[in-house]
Amino acid sequence: MATSRVRRGRKSQDIAADFLRPLFPDVRPVAASLKGKDLLETPGWAFEQKATKDFSPTEFLRQAEDCGKDEWPVALYRPRGYGEAKVALWVAMMSFGKLKDLITYIQYLELKVRELSDLQDRTDP
Repeated sequence: MATSRVRRGRKSQDIAADFLRPLFPDVRPVAASLKGKDLLETPGWAFEQKATKDFSPTEFLRQAEDCGKDEWPVALYRPRGYGEAKVALWVAMMSFGKLKDLITYIQYLELKVRELSDLQDRTDP
């Protein structure tokens, strides 16, 4: 029989999957007994879900980073009292170094989009 802690964790994974479904249509939670990412079918992202009273961000981040090599690791923390109605207020964490890498990557993509747009402007009749 699942403990209330396990049930809360499973429910949190379900809520997180539902919240991310517009971005990842095939997202699905993983059984609590399985190791690795807590949400599957999120290409490029490794989500580690936490719904515990013990707030340990560095441990949460370590687990997220261990789950997804070559993916953006994100630890999701569901604070007490923050159920489905407040899912957008859950805390999403990544290390400062990974955040810097992500911003660098986004800036690179923005530059490429501008270059392509400029190229198209020059070739339009």
